Amino acid sequence: MNNSEVAQVVAVVLEQLGLTAGEMSQRQAKKVYGGYFVELVKAGRITPVHTEKGHAGTKFYRVADILACKAEDTRKAQLLNTHTL
Repeated sequence: MNNSEVAQVVAVVLEQLGLTAGEMSQRQAKKVYGGYFVELVKAGRITPVHTEKGHAGTKFYRVADILACKAEDTRKAQLLNTHTL
């Protein structure tokens, strides 16, 4: 199990225990995950779980979804790296 997979499991457990909301705003996700998050959204790999009403309409994303994509990409990279050696 790699670090991305562990982080995903921890995020899900904390969410299920009610210790965190398990969501973050689009702005916060960009700060934390940077261009990686932007690319996930552009590619349609993640979508907002809800959007606030109002003129700004803040979008919220599940942290576990972001981490699941990161874990999947890490696994793919490790496979490619293994096969090219």
